[in-house]
Amino acid sequence: KKDKLIKVSPKTTKLHNGKLPYYLEIENTLFNWITEQHQLQNPVTQALITIKAVSLSQNTNFQHLPNI
Repeated sequence: KKDKLIKVSPKTTKLHNGKLPYYLEIENTLFNWITEQHQLQNPVTQALITIKAVSLSQNTNFQHLPNI
C-alpha cells in the first residue's frame, strides 16, 4: 500500500497525517462550524476555536464521551 502511495506522490515525505483526534465527534462538529464561519466571511481565531471546542464539550450531546 505504501509503495502505491509513494508512486502517486513521490515528493511526499510522510504518508501519515499525524495523530488522530481523541474526540472525533467534537472535531467533526468543530470543523463544520469553522467551515460555516469561513463561508459567512467571519474571522475565526484560535481563541474562538478554543471557546467553541470547550462549549461543545460541555454540550449534553457529547457528555457520553470518556473523560469529559
